[in-house]
Amino acid sequence: MISIEHVTKKYGKIAAIEDITCSIASGSIFGLIGFNGAGKTTLLKTIAGIYRPEEGRVIIGGQPVYENEGVKQHLFIVTEELYFLPQATLQTMRWFYEGYYPNWSNRTFTRLLTILDLDPAAKIGSFSKGMQQQAGLLLALSTRPQYILLDEAFDGLDLARRNLMKKLLGLYVQEKKAIVIISSHNLREMEGIVDSIGMIKDHRLFFHSTVKEMKASRIKYRFYCDFDVRVEDLQTAGLRQLQQEDGFYTCIAEGEGAETLARITALGAKNIQALPVTLEEFFLHEKEPEDYDLEALF
Repeated sequence: MISIEHVTKKYGKIAAIEDITCSIASGSIFGLIGFNGAGKTTLLKTIAGIYRPEEGRVIIGGQPVYENEGVKQHLFIVTEELYFLPQATLQTMRWFYEGYYPNWSNRTFTRLLTILDLDPAAKIGSFSKGMQQQAGLLLALSTRPQYILLDEAFDGLDLARRNLMKKLLGLYVQEKKAIVIISSHNLREMEGIVDSIGMIKDHRLFFHSTVKEMKASRIKYRFYCDFDVRVEDLQTAGLRQLQQEDGFYTCIAEGEGAETLARITALGAKNIQALPVTLEEFFLHEKEPEDYDLEALF
């Protein structure tokens, strides 16, 4: 288990994350979401023991992580700013990590090279961004750590590779009862892989729940009206509009379904459908609406 206890990390006088508390169970994949600059990377690096928090602590497997070599031998972080040794090949990185990680597996390394079709003798610096992301994930899985932290890990991967990496991570967690934390601002990347999710907003943990509980707390409705429905009337009915086109409205609502359905019916809606909410729609629902004045912008 990973326990994050009232963690605050500052850069000078500015707090990057404030009073964050949550726990992540073994054998699960945790999605850390938030807008750019919310503090996701800072939290990941604090969990990894790279940063020392000004307040609070991170406990991994019952031990504090900061300056704890024993814990870090079972933890691997892949940061957004990927780093490899200068002029390194995957073979070079293999020799490097073998000396630090007691559970390193040459068998896993060799098999993943074949699966991902990566050349172990080629300089990683010559790889595309997507190939470098795959190289980072390959090395992470080859160390066979108990804790894997991934910062924007799927950035640069095409759909097929993204789905392959999701499958590999899911199998790894299932087999090793490991913990994987994935941070991203792209909710579509997390759909179908994370078990629980935390949202950082204004540098604090705004929301923390299992995906199952989260989706049960919101319902998406699609319905038709043969007249324009005012935004104020939708809000009174407890709805937030996601889309409107040719009389069809797609909205998201909180709370008990029967009561919301009655309010939608009272608006004069027809052909009402209740649909599951995606992670992206949930994220948009939590975001404050933007009302920009774009008149005469150009």
